[in-house]
Amino acid sequence: MMSVGGVIGGFFCAIVAPLLFNWTWEHPILLVAAAALLPQFRLFDLGEEETFGKHGWTFAALILALGALGLAAYVGMTFGSEGSRMKTALVAIILIIGTFVTGRRLALMVVVAAGMIANGGWSNIELSASGARMRSYFGTYTISQDNTAQVRWLSHGTTMHGMQLLNEPTLPISYYGANSGIGIASRRAEELFGPGAKVGMVGLGTGTLACYKKPGQVWDFFEIDPLVVEIARERRIFSFLEKCAPDAGMHIGDARLTLAEQPKGKFDLLAIDAFSSDSIPLHLLTNKGMRASQWVAMSPDPARLAQLTGRVYDKRPAYYYPDRWIRLEPPRSDNRWTDDYASVLPYLSFWKILR
Repeated sequence: MMSVGGVIGGFFCAIVAPLLFNWTWEHPILLVAAAALLPQFRLFDLGEEETFGKHGWTFAALILALGALGLAAYVGMTFGSEGSRMKTALVAIILIIGTFVTGRRLALMVVVAAGMIANGGWSNIELSASGARMRSYFGTYTISQDNTAQVRWLSHGTTMHGMQLLNEPTLPISYYGANSGIGIASRRAEELFGPGAKVGMVGLGTGTLACYKKPGQVWDFFEIDPLVVEIARERRIFSFLEKCAPDAGMHIGDARLTLAEQPKGKFDLLAIDAFSSDSIPLHLLTNKGMRASQWVAMSPDPARLAQLTGRVYDKRPAYYYPDRWIRLEPPRSDNRWTDDYASVLPYLSFWKILR
């Protein structure tokens, strides 16, 4: 039965939840369900049942739990996701109520829900209700806007994936500014490859890079998640593509496969930015993956750029370096990943984790 439960839970989280929810609501639901399954033992007994009676204490515990829920709503509406001493004190009160109501299943479930609402849950409820959250099988996306309504940005999980100035909608900013590596390469594509430069971008995000496209150039984007394409183009939440490259090619699917479908020698410039935080698409970075798709699709004298930053991984030594690459540092003995062996563990940076 435990195996069956694991199969059912896995199926729900992996297949059903992304269709039902616009955020990972299965996680708090799981915690509340776990509270319902806890053995109903009291942590301590102050004689409540003798005072109120068994059913009377059950009712009183539920009233306490509902009070904790109301307090959690107040904390969420007043403090949001910001921290303060007052918020900490109020959350502590909720936790203390939780210790009192142990042994009463329904009351404990309500207090567990209250604790999550007080600690960021209210903000998530507001975002989900406002329509600013979207979800696909590839993750959860949040559209945010500053208080002046001049800046809008897209977050995938906890990572910002693109930003747009609403009063200067064609200006590339955030990671993709004019002085970034991809900004410099894109601005000089005409100088390097002529007026008809052919450019490929793996990873769409908000479509910021489209605004480096110049007349006569041919641009193609490769994106695995159809929802990202909707956000960047079809829903018009961001207008980079609409204003700068409405005719850009859009290839939806795994870039290793969709690049392999392109004509040989198609691209003069190819940029790889298919990372989401420290979720690393290993199959794009192995030597076979490089040669089977990316290098085949590139012209005889191309430029290739790759995004190497990460929160907890140092990905620079892990990239496969053909002879035509410029090494950023001395190679390591394990610097060439294969389809049979590609482990990120040797590149885990404890210094980044500690920061």
